[in-house]
Amino acid sequence: MPYVLTETTSAPKTRDVEHEWVEIAGWVIWAVVAFAAYSFWFGIFYSIRHQRPFMTATLVQAIGLTVLLAFTALTPEISKFHLVWAAPLLFYATGFIAIHIAARPPRRRK
Repeated sequence: MPYVLTETTSAPKTRDVEHEWVEIAGWVIWAVVAFAAYSFWFGIFYSIRHQRPFMTATLVQAIGLTVLLAFTALTPEISKFHLVWAAPLLFYATGFIAIHIAARPPRRRK
């Protein structure tokens, strides 16, 4: 007699509606931050194409947001809700860093 795999009877699986809602909302937040990063990159490339200068802060913020988005997208165990505090913190921190980089006087040669 051939072996037949049968399904065992168990309690019906219930959908975790709250977990689904959190995951969908996290991806919506991720999409909003991705649009912000895209708009920074678009502004940079538009300025380069039309031979206009762009701010160093914009470049640093675009790179920072892109790294943050890649990190949260590639690590599923980290909630996308962390973007609610991490993106604004990164936005202001990179702007602060870029201002200090751009405002630093050049070094004199000895």
